[in-house]
Amino acid sequence: MDKIKILAIAPYEGMKGIMLNLAAKKQEIDLTAYVGDLNRGVEIVQENRDIEYDVIISRGGTAEMISNSVDIPVIEVSISVYDVLRAIKLAENSTAKFAIVGFPSITNCAKLLCDLLQYDIDIFTISSETDVENCLYTLKEREYGMVLCDMITSTVARQVGLNAILITSGYESIESAFEQAIKICRSYSHMRQQYLMMRYALLESSYNTFIYDENSKLVFTSLSKTDPYSDILDFIKKSLPTFIKNKEHRIEKKWNDYLLSIIGKNVQVDGQIFILVYLHINTFPAISDVNGIQLVNKSDDINHFYHNYYNSVHSNINIRSTIEEYSKSNFPILIIGESGTGKDKVASLIYENGPFQNNPFYIIDCSFINDKHWTSLFKNTDSPFNGMNCTFYLKDVGVLNERRAKELFEFIECTKLCKRNHMLFSFVCDEEKGENHPICLHLMNRLSCLTLRLPPLHQRAQDIPSLASLYINELNASLGKQIIGFEPEAMNLLQEFHWKYNLDQFKRVLKELVVTTSTSYISLEKTAAMLKREMPYTSAGSNKDYYINLEQSLEDINYDIARIVLNEEKTNHSKAAKRLGISRSTLWRMLKSRD
Repeated sequence: MDKIKILAIAPYEGMKGIMLNLAAKKQEIDLTAYVGDLNRGVEIVQENRDIEYDVIISRGGTAEMISNSVDIPVIEVSISVYDVLRAIKLAENSTAKFAIVGFPSITNCAKLLCDLLQYDIDIFTISSETDVENCLYTLKEREYGMVLCDMITSTVARQVGLNAILITSGYESIESAFEQAIKICRSYSHMRQQYLMMRYALLESSYNTFIYDENSKLVFTSLSKTDPYSDILDFIKKSLPTFIKNKEHRIEKKWNDYLLSIIGKNVQVDGQIFILVYLHINTFPAISDVNGIQLVNKSDDINHFYHNYYNSVHSNINIRSTIEEYSKSNFPILIIGESGTGKDKVASLIYENGPFQNNPFYIIDCSFINDKHWTSLFKNTDSPFNGMNCTFYLKDVGVLNERRAKELFEFIECTKLCKRNHMLFSFVCDEEKGENHPICLHLMNRLSCLTLRLPPLHQRAQDIPSLASLYINELNASLGKQIIGFEPEAMNLLQEFHWKYNLDQFKRVLKELVVTTSTSYISLEKTAAMLKREMPYTSAGSNKDYYINLEQSLEDINYDIARIVLNEEKTNHSKAAKRLGISRSTLWRMLKSRD
C-alpha cells in the first residue's frame, strides 16, 4: 500500500511540531501540517483541494467545521485528562480567579477529572461559537481573571480583557489520532477521480477566481498554497458584504507591493446566491525603505503576552481598559514609560482597536529619521502627513532637538493634523528624562494628549507569577513544551529581581529557561544561575550598572551594548553610532529588529 497522505491542521504551532515529530517515526505516513484555527483551518483545506489527501487530522471546533466542508475522513484529536490537568497546574501558579470554558469535548473531560481529584473549579460548557463571547463577558462581570480553554475561546478571551491558558494536546492524544487515521485509511477506499478532474479543469483558468456562497463560505479558489498573493483572501472576505449588496462592485487597493483590482459579482443559481470574485494583480513599485519611517498594515497576529501584561489584576490602573477607552477616541495620545515597558506594543494595540484600523499606520522613529526625510514630512506634497484618517505614531519624541520639536508642533497646529488623523506619541521617561521635559509638557498641556503611563516591571512584582504562567503557556504552544511553571523558591527569585530592561529582559530570561528545561517545573538552581548571569556589569568610566548577559548570542550582546552606549549618550544616535564605530542606519536597523 502507498503511503497514507495526511493533512494536519493544528490550532497552534507547538501541536504542529508534535505532529511532525510523530509522523517522522511512522514510515507509512506522508504528513503535511499547517497551523490554522476554525475558519482559517477550513481555508487551508480549500487551498489544498488539488492535492489528493486520504485523511485530515485536526482538533475541536476546527475539525468539526472541516468535516462539513470535505468528502474525506476527518479525525479529531481528543482532549485527555492529562491535557486538562497540565493546564490546571499551570493556572494554579497564578493568583487570578479562573474557570474552565469550552465545548463538551473539553468540559466533559474536565468534570471527570475534577470529580476524581475533588477539585473545586467552575466549569462552563458552550455549544456554539456564538456562545463564547456572552459566556466570557459574564465571567468578567463575576470578577474572573483567567480561563482555561480551547483556541477560539482563548482568542475571544483576550478581546474581552480576560487572560487565557490554552489547553494544549499532549503526545498521547495526538498519537491516538494518528493511529485512528491509519486504521481508517487501510480499511476504506473512495472514488474521487471524477471530482479531481473537474477541479483540475477549473484551475486551468487564466484568471484568479474565487467563488463564495451567500454565507461567505469559500467554495472555490484558483490560488494555490505556493501563490504569493494568497494572503489577500482575508481582505476579499471582509469585502463580501459589499459585493452581496451590489450586483457588481469594483475595489482598487494597494496591498504590500501590489495594486489589486477586485471585481465582485453576485449571481443566482437555482435560487441560491453566489459571489464571483475576479482578481487582477499589477506589480506596484516598492516603497523605498526610509530609515525611521515604516508603513504597517493591520495584522491579526497580536502578541498575546503584551495583552496579558496589560490585563494584570494587580495593576493600580487597568491598563488594558484604559487602552480600549483611549482607542475609541480621536484625541492625541502620549505613551510614557521606561525603555522596555512595551510602548510600541501599546501604540499598535491602540491602532488595531482605533477608528482608522483599516487605514495605514505610520511609525515615525524620531531617533533615526534624517534631516532630509524629516523636512519632506512637512513640505513634500506626497507626504503621508497630507492624508486623512490615518494613524501616526511618533516614537521617542524626547530625542527631538529644539528646531525639530518647534517645526513639528507648528505643523500640527497650522494644519490641524490631530483633527484629520489619529496621533500617537511615545516618550522614554527615566531617571535622566522625567515628565517635566519641555516636549513632554507641550504634548500634555498644549496638545491636551490623553496620557498613558506604563509602570516598570519592578513595581509590579506581584504580577510576575501570573505573567510567567501566561508567557510559559505561549512558549509551550510555540515550542511543543509541557512546562507547568516554576518551583516556589524560583518564583521568589523572579519577584525579587530588579528587571532593569523590564519586559524585554523578562521575556528573554523566561524564554531561555523554558528552552533549556526538560522537566515539568523550572528549578530554583537553574533560575538562580540564569539570574546570576544577568547581574550588572559596570561600564568603564561610568558610575552606573548595566545588565549584559554574556551567555546569550553575539547579536543579543551587541544589542545590549548598543542600548548602553545610547543611554550614556542621552539617546544621541549620532554620538552613539560614532562610539560604536558604525553608521546611524546600521544602529537604527540593530535596534529596530528588537523593538
